[in-house]
Amino acid sequence: MSGIGPVEPGEGTTMRGPADVDVIGPETGAPRLSDRWAALPRSRRRATVSVACATVLAALAGYAAATRPAPPEPPPPPWPAQATRFEYEGPGRDTPDRATRTFTLRFTVSVTEGPPVTVREIRLSSESVTTVAAPATPFTVEAGSEVRIVLRFHVRDCRGVPRKVVLAFLDVTLRNTRAIQQESYIIGGDYPDDLFTALRTSCENSSQVAQKHAPELGILSM
Repeated sequence: MSGIGPVEPGEGTTMRGPADVDVIGPETGAPRLSDRWAALPRSRRRATVSVACATVLAALAGYAAATRPAPPEPPPPPWPAQATRFEYEGPGRDTPDRATRTFTLRFTVSVTEGPPVTVREIRLSSESVTTVAAPATPFTVEAGSEVRIVLRFHVRDCRGVPRKVVLAFLDVTLRNTRAIQQESYIIGGDYPDDLFTALRTSCENSSQVAQKHAPELGILSM
């Protein structure tokens, strides 16, 4: 007998229909993710949401910090000479001493801004006149404050005394956290006249009074 027809199962075998086919993947009726979420206790759902939100916020904060532009560098402190002021207050209590050729003048030193300034030296730029400050140098002046000082001048050589003072200077050495500076301050007001008068008075009994300009005094004379 020959022909084509359905194949008959052999002994020990069974036929499987469509309902017997193996299913790969979730079976029909398996619980979905939304169902599992709904099945969680409310406290656990809240904790999970909190952790997720915290993770997102941390990631956003890290990104913002990484992309934020760096803040600008703070400006450097001012140069000490820019922040320091010298003002003349007048002659000292003692009149010029002709015997010792000494006299005193009073000043105020102030610092307007920035870090403290240390005054390391104050003098006239002359080998003929020595200068001693009270309080003694070095001393420090805080920003926004002032220090009253007395300068005692001693004329060592009257040949350096000019005939007339037009501009008078003080040579100072200043220091703050930025730099050390040597600066010549022009002191106005009555300082030139008082300085000239004291110099001349100190040297009245000397025959060595200068008859011409003395540049080493650091003053402009006539």
